[in-house]
Amino acid sequence: RMAVALPTDLSLGSLIYFFQEKARENELTVRSLTKAGSQGAGRVAAVNASSREIKATSFSASMVGNYEGLKNFLAALEKSSRIFEVGTISLVPSGTTQNGSYNFVLDFKTYSY
Repeated sequence: RMAVALPTDLSLGSLIYFFQEKARENELTVRSLTKAGSQGAGRVAAVNASSREIKATSFSASMVGNYEGLKNFLAALEKSSRIFEVGTISLVPSGTTQNGSYNFVLDFKTYSY
């Protein structure tokens, strides 16, 4: 379970797939997912007594959907085995909204060794 929460590599493909699936399950559409960069987040003792640096990788996701879908999507992130830290959620102005849909940007971090 620890290997899922803090994987040894970032694995962008599985992260993108996870986001698209959770968005689809909650009736959201991911318009874009952009990697913002990486930074050191601390130190952790590994099983073999050597230490590894934990890396925080920031992303920005542009999405469209309704409030209920966003709420459920955030709950799915929270229940995930992987560690996600949501920084900001911004509503993006749009000319028209259909069926209570909103454009929003979600800034978040995930962690790996």
